[in-house]
Amino acid sequence: MGFAIEMLGPEHGARFLPGLTGLTEDAVQAGASVGFLLPLEHAGIKEYWQDTLARLRPGSHALLAGLDEQGQVSGAVQLIRSPKANGVHRAEVAKLLVHRKYRRKGLGRALMEKLETLARSWGVTLLVLDTATPAAEKLYRSMDWVLAGRMPGYAYDPDGSGPHETGFYYKRL
Repeated sequence: MGFAIEMLGPEHGARFLPGLTGLTEDAVQAGASVGFLLPLEHAGIKEYWQDTLARLRPGSHALLAGLDEQGQVSGAVQLIRSPKANGVHRAEVAKLLVHRKYRRKGLGRALMEKLETLARSWGVTLLVLDTATPAAEKLYRSMDWVLAGRMPGYAYDPDGSGPHETGFYYKRL
């Protein structure tokens, strides 16, 4: 199964907004702790993606989308550069999402590899992220990310249980 990875911009909203919204809903229903709780509010997820698409700027905030053979959104990840003067060398990886039917097929790794290449092109030398998902932690560790530590009670699971522990990772480029 082949995937294309595209960098989206504000102009892509109309085309990709439904796919990004559906991808997020699928991820949360599968237990991903990405800022939304069950029961899902479709309008809230759609608004999140509209706001995100509007904030995208080359060199400071990027959204990469994995597209399946039909051009449908099957995965996504964001790169957000620190806005602080003393942090221009670092960026946060946010919301790595892969649709359940595309998991364990290399899409998450491909998105992260493309994200790291993009970060290097921006002059970023340090990436950071947080995750509460064991499968994601396995992927990150296999890509040489380093666990900086765990914070107890950091975030609720989508079902509202918790708060649960979250792992904080970094990678030097």
